[in-house]
Amino acid sequence: MDLSKSLSRRSGNGPLHLAWKNLDYSLAPGGKKKNADDNPPKIILADVSGSLKPGQLLAVLGPSGSGKTSLLNALAGRLPITDGARLTGSVLLNGAPAGDMALRSAYIEQVS
Repeated sequence: MDLSKSLSRRSGNGPLHLAWKNLDYSLAPGGKKKNADDNPPKIILADVSGSLKPGQLLAVLGPSGSGKTSLLNALAGRLPITDGARLTGSVLLNGAPAGDMALRSAYIEQVS
């Protein structure tokens, strides 16, 4: 079954190519150390790039704490709003900025 044709018939918008380039996600350090060098930000994602063409299936695998959920949340526009959180890079749909992906995407997280 060609998944891209099936999805485009349902949505009426045609197939989509999702790409992400140079995603970096970090959180401000906790604690109250005086020297910033002793308390760097926590890096969650570092220079992550990839793409997903119509009809492809993507599996995100890795050990606990490797950033799988953060990557999916970044792609879906669902990163929590947190003081000191910083996301840079780009998410593109068909080569254009994706805009509000929370309105265009859905996924279900695994419950352990």
